[in-house]
Amino acid sequence: MQNHLQICTKLSDQVKAKIKSQCGRAQESNTLSDQTPTNRTVDNPMDRFVQKLPNDTISACHRDLALALITSNIAFSFLDNEYFKSFLARLVPSYKLPDRYHGMTKTLVPQEYQRIRNFVDQALSEADYVSLSTDGWSDINQRFFLNLLVHTPKPWLHLFEDVTDESETGEKIYEFLKFAVEDLGPKRLAGLVSDHAPAMVKAWRLLKADYPWLQTQGCKAHAFNLLIKDIVESKHFDTFISTCNNLITFFTNKLNGALLREAFNQANVAPIKFVKACITRWNTHYESVRRILRMRKIIQAALYSPNLDTHEARCLRSRVSSDAFWDKAQSFVDFLKPIAEVMTLAQSDSVPASECFSRIDSAIDEAKKEVETSTLSKATKVFVKKCIDERKEFLESKLPYLHALLDPYTRGKNLTDTQRNIGRYILRTEISQHPDFGQDLIRELHEWEGRDGNTFVPCYTGPESEPWIALKEGSLSSKSWWQIYFPNTKLGKLSTFLNSIPISSAASERTWSIRGAIQSKARNRLLVDTTHQLAFVKYNLLLMKLKVKPIPKLPIANNDAQEVEVIDSDEEDDDDNVVYYDSSHEEVIEIDDDTIP
Repeated sequence: MQNHLQICTKLSDQVKAKIKSQCGRAQESNTLSDQTPTNRTVDNPMDRFVQKLPNDTISACHRDLALALITSNIAFSFLDNEYFKSFLARLVPSYKLPDRYHGMTKTLVPQEYQRIRNFVDQALSEADYVSLSTDGWSDINQRFFLNLLVHTPKPWLHLFEDVTDESETGEKIYEFLKFAVEDLGPKRLAGLVSDHAPAMVKAWRLLKADYPWLQTQGCKAHAFNLLIKDIVESKHFDTFISTCNNLITFFTNKLNGALLREAFNQANVAPIKFVKACITRWNTHYESVRRILRMRKIIQAALYSPNLDTHEARCLRSRVSSDAFWDKAQSFVDFLKPIAEVMTLAQSDSVPASECFSRIDSAIDEAKKEVETSTLSKATKVFVKKCIDERKEFLESKLPYLHALLDPYTRGKNLTDTQRNIGRYILRTEISQHPDFGQDLIRELHEWEGRDGNTFVPCYTGPESEPWIALKEGSLSSKSWWQIYFPNTKLGKLSTFLNSIPISSAASERTWSIRGAIQSKARNRLLVDTTHQLAFVKYNLLLMKLKVKPIPKLPIANNDAQEVEVIDSDEEDDDDNVVYYDSSHEEVIEIDDDTIP
């Protein structure tokens, strides 16, 4: 271009100068564009953008956080933890934690309590009949409380009552229960179960005077536990139990525990944990001795280690080298096994009461047979059988006779004449006074018992009709049979009435375990009302998510040693060799993943 401009005669000098100037700027621009570009930091406003959470998301986060703290027994001071705050700030900068007092204690916990309360109230209102169970307990601050569970038959926690400043009398318990009954509706009341404390028994009598149809009974699991207590605290077993406890204590020592693990390794056997017995925890004495019995060779090998030469070790060697000790352990386990199994059944809250009652009778008979055939001394045999007979009074109940009369498979034919008459008497003098039943109940019962039930007009639609075919197939339980085919008859309603009555107050015990774990030594300043709300939410939340019956704390049969592992410890006492159960131990409950209502 520049060469052409020099020889061009058509353009003026002014125009040529302008064109040369433009060409120079274009060339300079091309030169710059050929150079390698440098990175420049641009202050992008998107880098500083924080997404704002919707209000409903914030509310859901608050609720999930509250439930996490409640169900894990985590103190609300955790919300002030600087590392937790830093973690959330990095993860979700726009989420602001609720205040531990005003936000959590005064707002979120009461909201969650009310939500669960509404759900429980709805479940109770839908039940035709309900039963009650109650228990007393002292917390870490020595305040005394009563609880009340309402069984539908599912055991819902209804309320706690602080009675610290009042005397624990039958009249006080009666007033507490009376208020609840009137609130729930007297016509829906079927039964009451508690322990055998004199104050509780007096409250039974007072309440039954107001509601004559009320069926009261003592907790069967408590009765069996009292039986075991009578046995283990007697002179016949005190030395034996003391030896078992000394063995467990000996191997909690770090060095001794290491020798025990070495014995397991040399025997090529998976480690087994001891169980430290506690009289307030059902079945622990049975399980404690049972595990010691399984570990016999391992214990002996560990005690005879050349590295052990202490006075305590020598004393234990002399005990465990005797066949008499192991024979007594075997006899102890054999006669307690049927009792331990039925105790687990009774406290499960998911097994029909009629089945539990039949198992109780067979467990008592089986235990006495095991005692008779054992290697125990004659005096010990007499003592144990006497204990069983004396505690049998606490285990007696008239409800099994009523269940048997309604059993469509037997219609009470498996009862003796005396038992059948007792059942009829209870129906005629007590349950018939309920507004839902009256004398029509007695009439239906006569028709049900007569001519194989054919005169029971609401039921008899021909021998080949569906209800009777179902009986031939044996595919339904008594409870299901009445609910499916004849729910509106008097006997059908009676079946629902009876099946709402639990066999034990184990669920009441579990609420105290949960409450005790919440108000621990580290949280002993929790307000009473706040603790009540936390325990109410946690217990009922677990119940709402219940998948199967509570897993027994102590497996009763066919324990697989491969599932139990001893973990090494650096502490002075090797507690990892021992399982402890005390008043603060919580039941293990298996839950599913369904959405919580």
